Amino acid sequence: MEFAEDCIIDDHVSPLEPLSCDLVRQQSFTSLQESQQSQEAQQTPPPFKHPCSHHSCTIAAIRGLRNGLYFGGKVRFAHTLVMNILFRKNSGGLKSRLRLALLLSWQHGRNLGGFVLIYKVVHCSLLQTFKRKHPIFAFIAGAVSAMIIWRDPSKVNKQICFYLLSRIIEGILIKLQKIGLLPQWDGFGLISVLCWASIMFLFESDQTVLQGSIQRNMTHIYKESDLQTGSGLLQLMSW
Repeated sequence: MEFAEDCIIDDHVSPLEPLSCDLVRQQSFTSLQESQQSQEAQQTPPPFKHPCSHHSCTIAAIRGLRNGLYFGGKVRFAHTLVMNILFRKNSGGLKSRLRLALLLSWQHGRNLGGFVLIYKVVHCSLLQTFKRKHPIFAFIAGAVSAMIIWRDPSKVNKQICFYLLSRIIEGILIKLQKIGLLPQWDGFGLISVLCWASIMFLFESDQTVLQGSIQRNMTHIYKESDLQTGSGLLQLMSW
């Protein structure tokens, strides 16, 4: 590049045909603007991405409450009604059984829906505070919600808790297999052996430590079948 009369002249252009100074200044100003914009873009932090997986934390929490109420009530109502009809002959007429089923359904749905609501509020608060995702936030939110909802040792809460406990143990074992701390093998056979051996040991040694319904069911299956009335085939037909 050569300089002549305060203007820049390209090497490929004849010195006898100098470029217009206005054009050169305009090009220089444009290049300066582009350089400044590039520097500002590098200095400006990227826009913050919403850490939650939904657009509105409030709507998500309310919808979670609704879904928990519906699912918990639906599952508990059918289960309670069938169990009362089949196994609780002394629980009153149909009206009282329906009332009990509705009461337990409300408790199940209310607790599950309330847990979802509190969990989402706490979880979203942690995500918004730290502006990133981490599995420990789910653990903390679950612990806080459980302290508020599930600490009451009611029959409904115990059933849900022990159901989850079996699923948690299974999930932990699968997780340990995935990360290589346990060999890849199907351990259900061993678990079933330990489970049934343990329940029979407890039932025969001290059945009072078992839950009431399982005591009654096992007594009907294992103890009442020892009673014999009549003779011959009548023994098989008598209850």
